Amino acid sequence: MVWMRVSAFQGEATSCIVVGVAVIVFIGVVTSAFPAEMAAAESTPEPSDTPDSPDAPDSPNSVIDSVAPGAGYDDIIIRIKLGRDGTAHWQVLFRYRLDDAADERAFEQARQNVSNPPGVFIDRMQQAVSRAEARTGRSMHVQNGSVETYTSVPAGRFGVVSYRFEWTNFAATTAENQYVLGDAIRRYQLSENESLWIEWSESFRKVSVSPAPDASQERAVRWDGRQWFQSQNPKVVLVATGTAAREGPPILPAVGVAGLLLAVVLGWYGRSRRRGVETQMRDEETLAVPSDELLSNRECVLQLLEDRGGRMKQQELIEAMEWSRTKTSNVVNEMHEAEQIEVFRLGRENVLALPGEIEI
Repeated sequence: MVWMRVSAFQGEATSCIVVGVAVIVFIGVVTSAFPAEMAAAESTPEPSDTPDSPDAPDSPNSVIDSVAPGAGYDDIIIRIKLGRDGTAHWQVLFRYRLDDAADERAFEQARQNVSNPPGVFIDRMQQAVSRAEARTGRSMHVQNGSVETYTSVPAGRFGVVSYRFEWTNFAATTAENQYVLGDAIRRYQLSENESLWIEWSESFRKVSVSPAPDASQERAVRWDGRQWFQSQNPKVVLVATGTAAREGPPILPAVGVAGLLLAVVLGWYGRSRRRGVETQMRDEETLAVPSDELLSNRECVLQLLEDRGGRMKQQELIEAMEWSRTKTSNVVNEMHEAEQIEVFRLGRENVLALPGEIEI
């Protein structure tokens, strides 16, 4: 009888210790969020109101003009696509219309002038990004730069020199989960043969655009030159829908995580007493099912394309999904026939793209 009382006492003491530890962790996490929030506020640099000039040597205008691969190109297309974390995926296209042998020679010369990796271009663009960082007060940098050349036949035959890079924190965000694009390139000047696209995925919904674009689609707007954006333009305001929303202020997720931790501990304790170890193991097995297995093959491809800026080589898909070449080819062909993706050849490789990514 004494032994049973001691065992019961030890069990209750263990339960109290578990609950006590959970409460302490809850309080510690919540209170630690306050200094973190204050430190984040203190470390955020104040935006500068320095006026911009497209002729400044470190402006995006000047950088793009300086990397022109050679004379003879017919137009420049700039495509800026917003990612889930506020990063902008940039693509700068110099297009050469290939109507005759002289055009072919001009493009071949441009192809020879291109250096890969595009170190000079990325270094100069980083200078422009640093200028925007000082003005907006957001930490920014350039990453994942690349350049490639290819021919395309969307409407006539073109030779294309394509620069790509990512500009982090390109979009400003608000407490209402709005993403505001444009302040980093305000007063941008479009030349007569230049057009600017701002695009977004289905994770966002358009709220407003200024000035009025020359063309508007469900998830894209376009301005054509010659045009010099004034004041705070160009400006595109989007609102995040579902998974695109960023995390809120630090205190909210801290309370949520701590509360969840407390609930899990208490729930585990009660469940283990009522239902036993077998039920708990079954719950853990259910939670362990990988989320990727719940997605179809097509959904996996679309998700991977979106995560990589809307475009990737077919070999990258094989490596990422660990599929056989036959399975990959079948899935790609099905999606191409269903007009879910676009496929084109780049050298000896297939390149996959979301609809609209190669309409240049």
